[in-house]
Amino acid sequence: MTVAFRVSIIDLSMDKLCLQLKFFWNLDLAKSQADAILTQLSSRWEQEFETLCDLVDCSAVVHADETNWSINSVWAFLSEQARVLVLGCRKDADTLTEILREDSFAGVLVSDDAAVYQGLSHAQKCWTHLLREAIRLTLLYPQNDEYQSLQDGLMEVFRESKRTAADGRFGPNGRAAKVNDLENQLAEVCLIRCSEDIDGPRDETDREFYNPVHEVVRVMLDEELFAFVVRGDVSATNNEAERSLRGAALDRRTGRTSKTVRGARQRTVLVSVFETLKLHLPKFTLTNVVEEVVDWYRTRESRFSKLCMGYGLDPPSSPRLQILIPAN
Repeated sequence: MTVAFRVSIIDLSMDKLCLQLKFFWNLDLAKSQADAILTQLSSRWEQEFETLCDLVDCSAVVHADETNWSINSVWAFLSEQARVLVLGCRKDADTLTEILREDSFAGVLVSDDAAVYQGLSHAQKCWTHLLREAIRLTLLYPQNDEYQSLQDGLMEVFRESKRTAADGRFGPNGRAAKVNDLENQLAEVCLIRCSEDIDGPRDETDREFYNPVHEVVRVMLDEELFAFVVRGDVSATNNEAERSLRGAALDRRTGRTSKTVRGARQRTVLVSVFETLKLHLPKFTLTNVVEEVVDWYRTRESRFSKLCMGYGLDPPSSPRLQILIPAN
């Protein structure tokens, strides 16, 4: 557990891990031995990873994000019961639908507006990403009143929607009516600008303004902007999933990523299990983690499999890990 936590969560290199073990515990551990330990533990936890994928798939709300990595990409899928991070998988719709399967996922997906997320029946697009583009324009062109007006209009609609979401006086009908008002406000901010650009952007500078305006209009017409106003368990931003990938993004920039498929599979399993245990253990300590895992082997049933049974789910049948990150 110590070796796995330090490598997969703290992101220590094998060299630094071996130095620490030697310095603090006078334990001589070769890098090959440390790798063998990680391989053994990740192999034992593969079934737990499959169970976590099932827990995410049956969740009411899932936050998802992805970024480039040394091998293909890394994805994060976060729900109220599970954390699944997949390193070394493809950055395409096949990865998304393998975790959130079309025939079983009925929840709300909170994400940015990347093309891979488009077309889902229930979605909440991240307001932070939308606002960020408007803010960027005002910083680049501070003298442009139109850009400032767009930013101010979007910010006002967002603040009003946040106030409504937090107001406990609204019932379901009142929230639905308020969403209609918010959409009308947003239409006033954006649609007049869309009608002016009916022939498309005139030049590259105009495109910088054209694209974010039309993006807001498109997700509004798809009804993917105000799910958080109607439902209290949905958030307006995807910041949590974005934060969960910061470590992987930093590793990519510093060359600290796995260079092999075997390493990516190993790290995927270990990180997913550790991060999910953080959700469920009152105190995330080595002692508590060891006690938890020992109990799994003693009872032949993990905490995660018990959750699945509580939801009426069958044990995992298809090997998602092999599909997501095929072994060589």
